Amino acid sequence: MLLCNVCWHQEFAFFVNRDISITIIELCNFFQLICARTLNMKDFEKSEVDITLILYKLERIFPLAFFDIMVHLMIHLPKEALLGGLVHYRWMYPYAILRSGKAM
Repeated sequence: MLLCNVCWHQEFAFFVNRDISITIIELCNFFQLICARTLNMKDFEKSEVDITLILYKLERIFPLAFFDIMVHLMIHLPKEALLGGLVHYRWMYPYAILRSGKAM
């Protein structure tokens, strides 16, 4: 079982509806797939369909004011990962930390 699922079930799943917790777990699984150290083409093709369903479920749960252009960009992440390769090689966080002077 994935770490996100374990943490979610232990801490928050008792406080929310089952449909909401399943949707959030699916969203966590999507981001774990995107940030994985290996890429599987079939998983990414499936995730392109899955993220649209996840966003649809989120639209039914949360108010529409929650959804802006940044939430929409999740639809493009699987294709971006396939075109650009592994995500951890393209993150800008290490460079931002070095530039800000907070590096060890």
